[in-house]
Amino acid sequence: MYQLKVLNDKEFEELAKDLLELELGIQLQNFKRGRDKGIDLRYSTEVNNNDLVIQVKHYPGSKFADLKRVLLNDEKPKLDKLKPNRYIVFTSLPLNPADTDTLFNGLTPYTLSSNDIYGEDRVLALIRKYPEVEKRFFKLWLSSTTILKKILNHAAEGRSLFFEKKILEKISLYVPTQNFNEALKILNDKKIVIVTGQPGVGKTTISYLLICQLLSRDFKLILVTDSISEAENVLSDDPDERQVIFFDDFLGSNINEVLYPRNTESAIVNFIERIQNSKNKYLIFTTRTTILNQVEFHYEKFRRVKRGQNLEFEVEMKEYDKLDRARILYNHIFHSELGKDQRDAFLLNNVYMDVIEHRNYSPRLIEFITTKRFYNYEGQSYQEHIFKHLNNPNELWQSAFDNQLTDHDRFLLWTIFSLGGYKVIQSNLELAFEKRLEYEIRENGFNRINNAFIDSIKKLIDSFISSYISESSNEFSFINPSVGDFLIEYLRERKQERKRIVLSIKYFDQLIRFFDVKENKGKIVLDEDELKGFYEFFKNECHELMTIEDSHVKAISVIDIYIKYLKASLTEDDLLPWVKSFEGLITRGQFYQLMGVLIHLEEYQLCTIEIVKQFNFLVKSLFQLCHTSDEFEKVLSLFGIYEVSFEEFLNEDDNIEFLADLVSDALNIEFQDNYSEFVDSSSIVDAMRYGSSSDATKLVDESFRDHTHDFIWSSKLTSIENDSLSERLDELINDYAFIDSGSIVSSILESSDYSGEEEIYEDYDREMARMYMERQGRSNLRRHVDRIFKREPTDEDKIRDLFD
Repeated sequence: MYQLKVLNDKEFEELAKDLLELELGIQLQNFKRGRDKGIDLRYSTEVNNNDLVIQVKHYPGSKFADLKRVLLNDEKPKLDKLKPNRYIVFTSLPLNPADTDTLFNGLTPYTLSSNDIYGEDRVLALIRKYPEVEKRFFKLWLSSTTILKKILNHAAEGRSLFFEKKILEKISLYVPTQNFNEALKILNDKKIVIVTGQPGVGKTTISYLLICQLLSRDFKLILVTDSISEAENVLSDDPDERQVIFFDDFLGSNINEVLYPRNTESAIVNFIERIQNSKNKYLIFTTRTTILNQVEFHYEKFRRVKRGQNLEFEVEMKEYDKLDRARILYNHIFHSELGKDQRDAFLLNNVYMDVIEHRNYSPRLIEFITTKRFYNYEGQSYQEHIFKHLNNPNELWQSAFDNQLTDHDRFLLWTIFSLGGYKVIQSNLELAFEKRLEYEIRENGFNRINNAFIDSIKKLIDSFISSYISESSNEFSFINPSVGDFLIEYLRERKQERKRIVLSIKYFDQLIRFFDVKENKGKIVLDEDELKGFYEFFKNECHELMTIEDSHVKAISVIDIYIKYLKASLTEDDLLPWVKSFEGLITRGQFYQLMGVLIHLEEYQLCTIEIVKQFNFLVKSLFQLCHTSDEFEKVLSLFGIYEVSFEEFLNEDDNIEFLADLVSDALNIEFQDNYSEFVDSSSIVDAMRYGSSSDATKLVDESFRDHTHDFIWSSKLTSIENDSLSERLDELINDYAFIDSGSIVSSILESSDYSGEEEIYEDYDREMARMYMERQGRSNLRRHVDRIFKREPTDEDKIRDLFD
C-alpha cells in the first residue's frame, strides 16, 4: 500500500507517465502547464495526433461526485472535439465497480472498456508490478505501508503515532535538494552529522528523512530530548544492534544554554567518539549556526574533535536556489487547506515569483503563510497577509497571539515559556499555571474559569505548542523555536508583562531560563526598578519556591538567584540562613551552580565563616561530581579562596585515598568511552599487522599512561607538595591493569575498515534524487519556475487554479 496523497499533482502526472509507458509499451508525450484541452498525456501516430489521450486527475481527499462532474461535464465535450481513438482516465481516487462503470459508460465511445479507467487500486497494483518506478519516487517509497511499518516499529518507544504524523507531514512537502544529499554522504562516511542553519531553513525536515532511511533498514530510533545521558543509558554495546540517535537542538536554543549547558562539553565529545567507535550506530544532531559558533568559541575540546583529522561532520543548510524555492512553495500550496481564492492569489501578477525571491524566504515562513489557521481576514487581502509576514516574520506570531488567544491562553503560554518552552512536564506546568492564575486573580481582578488549564492546552496544541507522551507524563514544547524567539522580542518591549511573569513564579527555573541583569543574546534584561520589586517578592516567597529537579538542594538555587539578580539589594542576613542549610546529596546537575555560589560568597564575612565550617563536606561533595581535570582544578581553587589548608584536608579521613579513587574513576570512564582521542588507531592496526596483539595492547597501555599523566598534571593536584599524594598519583600513572586494553584493540580493529559496512542509503535510493533533478532540468531556471506555476507563460488570462 502506498500513500498517493504525499505526491502533488505534477508528481502524480509524472508517475502516471512512467507507469503507463511500461504497461502499454509506448512513449507518451506530456506538456507544459496550461489549459490542457483535455490532454495531460498522449500518444500520437502518423494518422492521428491524438491516437491515445490520457487524463490524469489527482484528487486526494475528494469525493467521486467531484471526479464524475469534472470528467463528464468538463472533459467529455473536449473529447468530442479531439476524437481520440482511445481515452484513459488515471486517478488517485478510490473507485468501486459501480464508479468505474459510470465513468466508462459516460466516456464511451472513447473509453474502449472499463480497463481504461485506472482508480487508486489499479494505480497501486501498477507500482507493485513495476518496482523500478517506485525507486524513482522517494516520497512514494517512504510512505509505503511496508516502509512506514518498519519506521514506526523502530521509532522511539511511545512516539510512534507522533512520529507517523510528522513523517507524513514532512515527506509530502519534501523537495530533493543538495543539502539532503550532502547530509546523507556525511552520515554514510562519518556515522555522525550535525545539521546546522538559521531557524526555519529545514534542519529538522532533513533529519527526519535521514532517520527514516535508517529506520527502514531496521535501525531503532533513540530520541533524545534533553540530556545525552538519555542516549548513554540505552545505547547498546552489541555491535549487531542497529541504533540511530537523534537530538534536535542539541546545544540548546539560546546562548544561555551554551554558557550553562544541559550537556557538558565532555559528555557531548565522549558520546560522539563512542558512536564513531561503535558498529551499527549513527548520530544525527541539529543546531542553529549561531549557537554552534558560540560553542566552538567556548568549547576547545568540542572544536578539536569536530575539526580533527577526517572528522568534519557538519552540513550547513545552504541558501535554496529559485527552482528549489518554487518547488517548496508549490508543495505547500498543493497540500494546504487554502481555498481557491487564496491559491489564485499566488498566481495573480506573478506573486509567486515575488515570494520565491523574497529576502526572508524560508520553508518555515512558507509553511505559515500557507496554513489556513494563521490567516486573519480582518480588513486585509490574502496577498497583504503573505507579504505582511514575509516582510516581518514575527508579525505572524503577533497576529495569532493578539487575536486568537484568550487571556488565560496567554497566561499558559507565558508559563510554558518561563519553564523553558521545551519538554515541560504537565505536572510542573499545572502547578506553575495555578500560581500565575492566583497572581492574576489577586493583582489584576481576573476571574477563575473552570477547566482553564485543559481548555487552554487544547487551544494552544498544534498552533503554538506540541504535546507528546513520555514514559511517565505528558510533555509540552513550543511547536518550533520561532515561538520562543517571538516571545523574547515581545517581552523586551513590555515591562508590565515581564513583571507579571517574575512576580508569579513557582519554580526558580522560571527566572533563570530567559531573564538576566545584563545584555545577553537570547535573554531578557530586567532593569533596576524591576529587580527592586523582585527582591521584595523573592525575600518573602523564596521559602515556597521549588526546583524542577527534586534532587536539587534548594539552598543552592536561592543563593544563586540572590547573587546573580539581587546583589544590589541583598544583605548578608538574606544569605546566611541559606548558607547554614546546605545539606543533602548534591547532584551533578548543580555542580557548576554550587561552584559559582561558593566563589561569590567569599565576599561576605559571616557567610565565609559558615562555609569554612562546612568546607570538608562541600568540597568532598564537589570532588565526587568531577568528571574532568578542569573540574578537579576548579574545586581545588576553593582551598585558596577560603584559605583552607589542602595539606590538612589530605591528612583527615583518609582523603588521599578518597581523591586517588575519584581520579582513577574519572580516568577510567573518560579513557574507556573516549579512547580514540588518546590512542592512535592507525598505530594499533599497524601493530597487529606487523607485530602481535601484545604489541597492540602495549600501545594502548602506554597511551593510557600518557593520558593519566596529562590528566593529573592539568588538575593541579601535583602542584601541592604532599609526598603521600604524589606517591599515590604516581601509582595511578603506572597502574593501568583495570583498563581493558584487549577490548579497546578489538574495537579499533572492528571500526578501522568500513568498506564492508552496509551503507544506509541504497544505490537506487541515491539515484532517486539525481534522476529527479535530471528529470526537472536545471538550465533556464526562469523557464522551469514558470512551468511549475503557469499554464501559459506569456498569457495571464490562461492561468487557472493550480489544482485544476
